[in-house]
Amino acid sequence: GYDTPAGFTTVIGLEVHAQLQGPRTKLFSRAPGAVAGRGMAPNTAVDFFDAALPGTYPQLNQLAVEHAVRAALSLGAEIHDRSEFERKHYYYYDLPAGYQITQQRRPLATGGALSLPGGRSLRLARVQLEQDSGKTNTEDAEGG
Repeated sequence: GYDTPAGFTTVIGLEVHAQLQGPRTKLFSRAPGAVAGRGMAPNTAVDFFDAALPGTYPQLNQLAVEHAVRAALSLGAEIHDRSEFERKHYYYYDLPAGYQITQQRRPLATGGALSLPGGRSLRLARVQLEQDSGKTNTEDAEGG
């Protein structure tokens, strides 16, 4: 095993993603979201913005924001009067624009906790909205 040095406490951080079930479209486009688009053929739940075509702009899904606020409130998080979206640039093969829209610096809410059975809880650092990257489906030579 590993012994923690005197004066230190082991803290384990997790990044957990949750998918909102209410909104039928993606966070920044009018294309069907993961829940509404389930079962659709590959590359059909794509809007011009998703494909990163020049001159397209994100259109924030208001219902997604409302659901995220409800989730944050139910977790006891502090909702901020102001939150901001920014671009997180990195290469990912399902991210045609080369960036993801996220709330890294000024999230929707901070704090709160998730209650667990037995009286335990997990403290939360933040509740934020972010653009889902894509999903690649590959097929082998036999088509499976």
